[in-house]
Amino acid sequence: MKRAGTNSIKVYVFLIVTYLLVALFPLALLPQAALAADDDIILDDKGKKVSFSELYSLLEEERLKLNARKKELEEEEKKLDALKSEISKEYKKLMEVKKELEKVFIQKEEKSEVDIKGIVKLYEAMNPEEAAKAIEKMSIKMAAQIISQISARKSGKILDAMNTNKVKEITREMYEKRQK
Repeated sequence: MKRAGTNSIKVYVFLIVTYLLVALFPLALLPQAALAADDDIILDDKGKKVSFSELYSLLEEERLKLNARKKELEEEEKKLDALKSEISKEYKKLMEVKKELEKVFIQKEEKSEVDIKGIVKLYEAMNPEEAAKAIEKMSIKMAAQIISQISARKSGKILDAMNTNKVKEITREMYEKRQK
């Protein structure tokens, strides 16, 4: 961000300096006698006669305006630097919060896995018909999660004792979860 702002300011200042050099360079080439020959009369860009002193005054005004603009740009650059610094600090804070949230999420997942493992052991120990009745009352997602962790032989017996439509839904959920 600083480089883009600094570069645009540098380009702007470069263009101003180039403009002044192009505008003033022809004056430097004119011999002093030529300037004095026409009673200090010079033609401006519109062909209007302007005295050297008027031209000098106009150039001085322009120089002052450019200096003022340069100061404004420098102040803007300082503000941009301050904003960049503030954004950087906020970004770092957000990254720290993100890390903390990731830790909490991982802990919750681990706790959830421990809880599910305990439930799985419970259902594996149950009579298949009783386990089937209990699992049929669960949400499809929870049932699929439990069935997928029970041994294949035991889960086959439990599914065999369940309603066919419920078995289809649970199987579909298990398949979709594995596809993710």
